[in-house]
Amino acid sequence: MSSISSLQLQGTRRRALLPIASAALALAVAACGGPTSPGENASPPMMTELPRQLTAAERSAVVAGNHFSISLFRSVNQAMPAGENVAISPFSASVALGMTMNGAAGATYDAMRSTLGLDGESEADINTAYRDLWKLLAGLDPSIQLTSANAIFYRNNLQVAPAFARTSQDYFDAALRALDFGQEKASLAEINGWASEKTNGRIPKVLDEIDDDHVMFLLNALYFKGEWRARFDAARTTPGPFLGDDGVSRTVPLMHASNMPMLLGGDATATVGELAYGNGAYAMTIMLPQRGQSVDDFIVGLTPERWSTLIGSMHEAGREVVLPKFTLKYSGKWNDVLTGMGMGIAFTRQADFSRLFSETDNIELDFVKQDVFLAVDEVGTEAAAVTTVGATVTSMPAPFSVDRPFVFAIRDRLSGTILFIGAVKRLG
Repeated sequence: MSSISSLQLQGTRRRALLPIASAALALAVAACGGPTSPGENASPPMMTELPRQLTAAERSAVVAGNHFSISLFRSVNQAMPAGENVAISPFSASVALGMTMNGAAGATYDAMRSTLGLDGESEADINTAYRDLWKLLAGLDPSIQLTSANAIFYRNNLQVAPAFARTSQDYFDAALRALDFGQEKASLAEINGWASEKTNGRIPKVLDEIDDDHVMFLLNALYFKGEWRARFDAARTTPGPFLGDDGVSRTVPLMHASNMPMLLGGDATATVGELAYGNGAYAMTIMLPQRGQSVDDFIVGLTPERWSTLIGSMHEAGREVVLPKFTLKYSGKWNDVLTGMGMGIAFTRQADFSRLFSETDNIELDFVKQDVFLAVDEVGTEAAAVTTVGATVTSMPAPFSVDRPFVFAIRDRLSGTILFIGAVKRLG
């Protein structure tokens, strides 16, 4: 493909593209038996509060982010084929769209801001909240690998608007790289290589081709790797049944832990369990609909308010935990999903991205795409040192057995920020 000149760009409609490479996650799960003795392989002290209070703008960003997370998850799940597992990173999507929003103006900016749940917030406060909240989240647990990276690749015969470049670098720490898109193979190698590097090889490719009218790609990569605070014993992992949403029971590897310290809650429709990583700042939250209710029906009714109610119902408990080992991969374009959520103008000729480039303002978005890898297993057991923290029980309550479809989320327990969310419907 040959490159096109800036003069040619003035006469044709060009598209800015956002493939969101969301390096989601290799969860290193350590081995676990019963509680350890004091001082023996002791885990980090349990973190129970943030190191500083959130600013008003950050609190608004967390609330908006979780509303966006739940709405995006519901919409993506609804668009999926029946019975297909899903795992997304709404945090990564929010960062990529938030960065791109700085190149929008007028009704396009308002639509993107509204979709992200940030109505009424100033541009300066939004950018500051993205920057400072990420710095806070990234430093909560030194034992957790949590990285986020942003990059903007653009056609080298164009000039990125200085204000957009400055904002992208100052608030999103984005790398700006001019590429000769006419040299398609080399440009693809550069972009896909960046995605692979920032995700430890888990997302090796986000683009297959570059069209003549592509002028920009904006990417966010998010990577998480953590070890359970209370560990599973790999020797106890055995084949067992997992009842899929199609009513078929399939044999899958199930991990077991006795008297696992956890948070437990729920109501008449769902049981909620939460297992902590590292120092407890991050956790996996599992929502298990009661038998007889489909996970899709549960997701349809999962509003931000219902999410908060279920999270608020949890209390400390010790349980036998049975959790399947699983690996998920997801790749999807979200044009229709985001249009349904209110930012459809960004994908049309009415879009206003006049703040992206200095001399070219006839730009619309071609697509928003996300790729995710997620694995839960016993990898990395030698790196963990865990002391069981939680209440001991004197009777034998029902185990927390995840043996049927469920919703899961990886979140910061202290601010409530959702990093990843998904649903496992069938295994095996």
